[in-house]
Amino acid sequence: MSNDELVPLTLIINELVINTLKYAFAGFSKDYSKNIGLTATRKDDCAEFHYFDNGTGLASNFDPEKSTGLGWVIIRSLVSQLNGSYEVYSDNGMHFKIRFPLSD
Repeated sequence: MSNDELVPLTLIINELVINTLKYAFAGFSKDYSKNIGLTATRKDDCAEFHYFDNGTGLASNFDPEKSTGLGWVIIRSLVSQLNGSYEVYSDNGMHFKIRFPLSD
C-alpha cells in the first residue's frame, strides 16, 4: 500500500478506536472483557478492512451518513479520499467495513 492509502486508513482506524474507547464500553464493569479487532484482506485489486468491537453497538437510529459528529465527518471524508465505500452496523458490538481500490 502507498502512503496515500496508509495515511487516511490509519486516521480512520484511529477515529474508530477513539469512538470505541469513548462510547462502546461505557457502563461496562472493569471485569468485562473488552475487545477490539481488525482484519485485512485483499480481493482483486481492492483492500478490505473490518474493524469491530464487542461494546454496546450503535444506537438503532444511528445513520453515519447523517451524523454531524466530528469523528464521523472525518471518517466519511477519508473514505471518500480513498475512493472507497463502507458499511457500519451493530452485531454484538459495532462493525465497520471499508473497501477501496489499491493503487498500482
